[in-house]
Amino acid sequence: MSVKGILKQSAAVQGALKETLESYFTSNNFKFVKETHVAALKKAMETVYLRSKPLVCIDVEAYEKVPSKVTELGLAIYDPESQLLSIQPAIKTFHIIISENKHLLNSRFVPNKKFEFNGGISYELSMAQSRQFLTEIFDHYLVERKGSIVGHNVEGDVKWIRGLGVELDNKSVVDTEKLFHISRSRGASLRGILRVLGIPHANLHNAANDAYYTLLASFALCDPVQRQQLNLDCFMRDLTPVSKSRAKLEKRSEKFIHRVRVETSLPRFADFRDSVSVFNDEIQSRSEEYNGNDEAVPTAGESEKQPNDVTTKEGVATKESSE
Repeated sequence: MSVKGILKQSAAVQGALKETLESYFTSNNFKFVKETHVAALKKAMETVYLRSKPLVCIDVEAYEKVPSKVTELGLAIYDPESQLLSIQPAIKTFHIIISENKHLLNSRFVPNKKFEFNGGISYELSMAQSRQFLTEIFDHYLVERKGSIVGHNVEGDVKWIRGLGVELDNKSVVDTEKLFHISRSRGASLRGILRVLGIPHANLHNAANDAYYTLLASFALCDPVQRQQLNLDCFMRDLTPVSKSRAKLEKRSEKFIHRVRVETSLPRFADFRDSVSVFNDEIQSRSEEYNGNDEAVPTAGESEKQPNDVTTKEGVATKESSE
């Protein structure tokens, strides 16, 4: 196909996507806690769903005992150019192990997954080399191509990257944690979101793996069809009573021991056919929809949302605790 033909085809696809998105927001009856959440969702969906510019997902892993020491950098980049009609998006991933901090291994608060990148190749680079490479990536995709940043509790990652001496403009940002909190009162860790969305995953807490899965999560959270199938356009308050100590224990256990749940009963075919995610079905069964009453809004203690800060009381990176 000629260049002219490709451009014409791309314009037609983006026109159809824009029309679909406009219809979605015009006809949908959102049930969110705040009216501003609809505008925030629309901005994110226009950034991701319309596929008009590159998306650069970033993730940073730091040493749990000294959070200022960055140990890994992960990138996952989706460039819609020349692949608007692709059934499987081509995503470029890149995993950096900081050579100066290679010996620093996490183990107390989060598992060490530094050498378990699912992509198969990690690059051990110095801080200076990493800074140079990130600068080239951001200049090309974010500045020249006017792309957007994607991340999970991304403000912490941006602060870390800037701390390395890399200029990073975050005017256009899609944060999967914030997007998920518009719809659910609990479960906004990266693993929790992936389960609700029905996205298989492994080896979280590796920077590049987290970046890749976060990008996939942004695709689903910004897709009109998937949002409707998962009932994400209605805020759901989880009614299951869970003590803070138990929740903390369960969260820690999941970080270090990732096991599947084994069921011994055969599921009904109709349930399998009609369900997008078993975990999402279970959450909805124990939750209530927001009906405009403030009583349905989670209190500060009920929500898992972390403050947008670089460190927690324990001195561990906030982003780590949100995965």
